[in-house]
Order: sequence, then C-alpha cells, then structure tokens
Amino acid sequence: MKLYSILSIVFLFTQSARANPMETMIIHGTNVISQDWISHTVVALISKNHAGESLCTASLVAPDLAITAAHCVTSEDLSLSLLQLVFAKDIHSASVEQIRMIDRVEIPAEWNPAHSPEKDTSDVALIHFVGELPTGYAPSDLLPFDHEFNRGEKATLAGYGISNVSANSGAGVLRKTDVNVLNPNYSKAEIEFDQSKGGGACHGDSGGPAYLMINQHPYLFGITSRGAGNCDIDVIYTKISAYQDWFTEAVTRIRK
Repeated sequence: MKLYSILSIVFLFTQSARANPMETMIIHGTNVISQDWISHTVVALISKNHAGESLCTASLVAPDLAITAAHCVTSEDLSLSLLQLVFAKDIHSASVEQIRMIDRVEIPAEWNPAHSPEKDTSDVALIHFVGELPTGYAPSDLLPFDHEFNRGEKATLAGYGISNVSANSGAGVLRKTDVNVLNPNYSKAEIEFDQSKGGGACHGDSGGPAYLMINQHPYLFGITSRGAGNCDIDVIYTKISAYQDWFTEAVTRIRK
C-alpha cells in the first residue's frame, strides 16, 4: 500500500528573505523565465505558525483571487494575518512591493486534514488577497469542465518546491516540468501523474498548478495535493472541475 504525504514544507528564515538548508521545488524541472506564461500566473504562498514558515504554491484565477491546496492554509495555529502571496520567480530576492497579504479564505466543508491519506479529500482552497495585481501578472484560464483525460496525456506542473530530494534543496524558485497522466480516474475528484521517470512535484509544490495545453493555450485544471515515496513514484492532483459548484459559490462568498 502506498503511503502518501502532503507536499507543503516547513522551513525557517535566518533573515527576512533567506531560507535555511531545510528548503525545497519542482524536481528535475527548469527555471521559469520572465517570458514564460507560467511566470505571470503562478505565485508563492507563505504561511507562518509555531514551527516557522511553510512554503506552498498558488495560481491566480482572478485579479484578486488565487487557488491552492486546503492543507496549505489550514492549521490550528494559523491566522489570516500570517498568510501572504509573493509575486516573484525567486522569493529570496522579492521586495515588499511584490508581497500581498491574504485576508479571506474559502475551503470546502468536506475538507478534513485528518483524511489526507484518503481519496477525494477536498484539498482545495480559494484565497483573496489585498491590493492590486502586480504589473505583468494575469489569471489562468480554467480548463473546460467536460474534458476527459487519457492515460499518457502530458501535463505541465509548476511550483516553488524542492529541486533535489537527496539534498533537500532549492526552495523558493519557480520551476516547471512535464509529466504524464498515470491514472485519469484515480478517484472521482483526483488525477494521478507518473513521477517514476525522475521529474515532478515535491515538497513545497503543494497547491501548485497542473496545466494542459490545447491548441498551444495553457489551461489550469489541477491542484497539487500529495505524493508517495521520495517524490519518485506518483503525485495526486485535485481536479478543479470536480468542485465547479463549490468554486462558483466560493467566489461569490469571498468577495462579500
């Protein structure tokens, strides 16, 4: 039986913008450059609690909204005042002007952290941030909800997590990589990707996006939830389409 773990990571800052060796990113991926569309829609999510600062990833879905994993924004000692988005390809060199505070969060009522090893955990969250969208950033287009995935279909993953598992290094730099669908019907609300060929999502990539290219246009369809082994077996993504009704209602609630 596979043992799955969530893919966020906790690390401590020695200074306001530098992480210690307990850092993480997309493994065997490539750095996202300014000309890449991913750099305009994917952001880092940092939360603070008693253990230090946790790193996750989020994707813009509106000028004031981003989507991520529920486990990135829920803990017993976490408050909204300690959640922020960093609009930079490298969080270590980010300026104050590139940070936006999160003031509201919507999570499905079915989400329960205790159920994280199970299937269909509702591991998705909508977050509202304060301030204008920084220049150059824009929301992702969501994949049409009626798309049917096939085994072997290619998707692009992105995130700020570890690039090297054995060294546990690389946190805070936006990277991307391509993976293949392993099981499009892993569960009702989740999809499984193959990471056995050496690349994929790892710790710190939680909440990050999975994109499908259609006619050379990227569509956001998945949210990083959890993985097995040392990020070298598979990874499970929550399908946004499975939460279409919740998403529509959450957008209305979060803007009230």
